[in-house]
Amino acid sequence: MMEEKYLHSSVYNIVYISDAKYVLPTKVSILSAIRNSFNEKLHIWIIGVDISDSDAREFERLSNENAEVTVLKKVYLEAFENVSDHAYVSKAALYKFYLAAILDKTDRVLYVDSDILLLPGWLSVFEYDISDYYMGAVRDMNVELNDKRISRLGHKNYYNTGLMYLNLKKIRIDGCVEKQISYRLNNEDYYMDQDTINKILGEKTYDLPVGYNFLTVYKKIFSISDAEKLYKETDKITLLKMWEKPCIIHMAGEAKPWDDPSSELFDIWNEYLESGYLTVAEITRITKALIVKYNDRLRKQQDNIELLRNQIVERDEIIQNLIDELRRHNCYIEAYIERKIDTELADYFYSLGKEIVFNNKWMTRNYVVSGMYDPENWGRWTSGTECQMKFYVVNVLHDLNLQMQYVVYGEKQRVNLYVNDTEVDSYIEMRGERSHSVCIPRNIIEDGVIRLKFLLPDAIKPMDYDGIVDDRTIALGMIKLVIKE
Repeated sequence: MMEEKYLHSSVYNIVYISDAKYVLPTKVSILSAIRNSFNEKLHIWIIGVDISDSDAREFERLSNENAEVTVLKKVYLEAFENVSDHAYVSKAALYKFYLAAILDKTDRVLYVDSDILLLPGWLSVFEYDISDYYMGAVRDMNVELNDKRISRLGHKNYYNTGLMYLNLKKIRIDGCVEKQISYRLNNEDYYMDQDTINKILGEKTYDLPVGYNFLTVYKKIFSISDAEKLYKETDKITLLKMWEKPCIIHMAGEAKPWDDPSSELFDIWNEYLESGYLTVAEITRITKALIVKYNDRLRKQQDNIELLRNQIVERDEIIQNLIDELRRHNCYIEAYIERKIDTELADYFYSLGKEIVFNNKWMTRNYVVSGMYDPENWGRWTSGTECQMKFYVVNVLHDLNLQMQYVVYGEKQRVNLYVNDTEVDSYIEMRGERSHSVCIPRNIIEDGVIRLKFLLPDAIKPMDYDGIVDDRTIALGMIKLVIKE
């Protein structure tokens, strides 16, 4: 039996604040939360500041059987109309002061900035007891080690408010909504809201470990020894793990991956882009940004015509790189903007290199044709002696490589694998968790269609093999699959 990772019965409340400029990154952050929640129940609130009805519908479309998304539309606050926007913080952030009043029936909520990704393990933030505190938050290394603002506030610690586990009940009881508004109206706040929240809530804030709000700029300007000085309560081994593999990353700063594909953060942010949840305008925006990225490189070559003539080969490589990167990043102009893909094939559209995890019903629903039981929290069992999947890919220039990870039930299983009715592999797998890769020759891929057929003659019922009360006929428990060039 597979070990279940999270066994909670409650619904986890999360809240975002987004204006029209931050709709796309907010959607991607929500997708990261849903994908890494291991089917736990989420209620995701969106404070939508001056967003359109269509934007609100796009947010609500992210709802599924485990996540309910509720949009509360708001307008910019008149009380703060004279406040100027920060270079990379929207004035909509001032709604953080009002969260306890807006969510007046909620006692605990996790506030998340739009430029945050929630990675595996993020749900453990809810395990911290903040009953006697206004919030749990992570101390801000950049401010505490590089900035004198903390001394002006008269506080021992200074917290980053991009992620806050909020005790809304205590904030309401102690009148902190009004205190924050009053302080902000009468004082400057360099980071829009952060100085104010630290002033009013900071003295009763629980110190969360740095892995729960890890600013990606930290590794550029600080060392692990700097972190040890600041986060003294965290033992060194735990601190090292969080430094290398945080469960919540915060892409703070001016360079945002949705605006600048050359950003080193683009690849990890792009992992949570799911094209089915993007509008044509959003896909066009990302595609244009990628094209600009490569056009800039071409323009530099055009400064000297003679030099350009000597670099034809390099230019062609740049163009090819553009094509390859657009494909890797789900930015297919043919597929989504010009709508050239046949309607039936569009259901099976697959971006080469995208990892499919079988515990995600929404990710696998289009590719599994037959022969699989419903997903479980670890993966998905094959059903009977035959399983079929179907994928549609574009611009296949070379042989492909199919990589799979699965669990083998019984002592052993014979596997005969066909691609488009051509047998590409025949092998025996022994009991346990296994990985297997297979070459898919380019010449058997028919107009971009890849039909996988697994023949599993040794499929068996657990009732017959182990005596377990389970009448299903199973062979392989699929965990993940990826097709690469």
